[in-house]
Amino acid sequence: MIMMNPIDETKQLLSGLVAEACRAAIAAGELPDVPFDAPAAETPKDAQNGDLSSTFALAMSKAMRMPPRKIAETVVARMDLSGTVFDKVWIAGPGFINVTFGPGWYASVLGEIEQAGMQFGRLDIGRGKRVMVEFVSANPTGPMHLGNARGGVLGDTLASVFERAGYDVWREFYVNDAGNQVALFGDSLLCRLKQHILGEDAVEFPEASSPVPFMYRIRCERKVVPENGRAGRPRPADAWEAYSQDDVFSEFWKAKADRTGKARHVLATGFFAAGETYRVTVAPLDWF
Repeated sequence: MIMMNPIDETKQLLSGLVAEACRAAIAAGELPDVPFDAPAAETPKDAQNGDLSSTFALAMSKAMRMPPRKIAETVVARMDLSGTVFDKVWIAGPGFINVTFGPGWYASVLGEIEQAGMQFGRLDIGRGKRVMVEFVSANPTGPMHLGNARGGVLGDTLASVFERAGYDVWREFYVNDAGNQVALFGDSLLCRLKQHILGEDAVEFPEASSPVPFMYRIRCERKVVPENGRAGRPRPADAWEAYSQDDVFSEFWKAKADRTGKARHVLATGFFAAGETYRVTVAPLDWF
């Protein structure tokens, strides 16, 4: 449901009131009978000048060959605010016609909000125009930082604002989880896992995986296959137990070999050594 902005709607009401008063003044011979466009209504920069203001008198001064303030006085004298959302009207400066909202306006806006619910404020400014918002390039090769969090929040919020304004929004959130960088990390991760279980001297680290400083924690676990229970009872589920308490490594890895973009995950399962099955969970040290 597309809603009209309450302020814009009220501007149209003021424009109609000014136009009606002008036509009445022309009919009474108080103003020259000249054609005019719909009177403009704007939100004043200074709140002391009311909630809305019209420059109609200034715009018509040349056509009517009258001082703008005189035109404004004539129009305001013909304006009837009874039954409207406006509380009062007055003239400021050379001929600005200013009005303030009455309690009825605020009550009507609250009623619209209650009726519209979550759809309140939805506009059609964009008219379905396609917009792409690109934000954040999540790099799984390094730790998340404040810029990642800030960019994600601002980008997604901006995209939501465009959607509420009637645009067809496409979000581009890049996750650098493919390509040679991640492939190298897959090799280096498997190598580190083997070194963790078999010993560093038993496995040579691939030279192609050039180091990037990074503190990771490796949680290595061994699969425990329970024995069958008593007859008629199902065998208990497999469990995992910690394999090594020495699970903190300061290493130089290029990337995380996971394609989900999650911060913490099991990166390797089903790794066999000495007839047993192991799994390892890898994440930056401060994510555990």
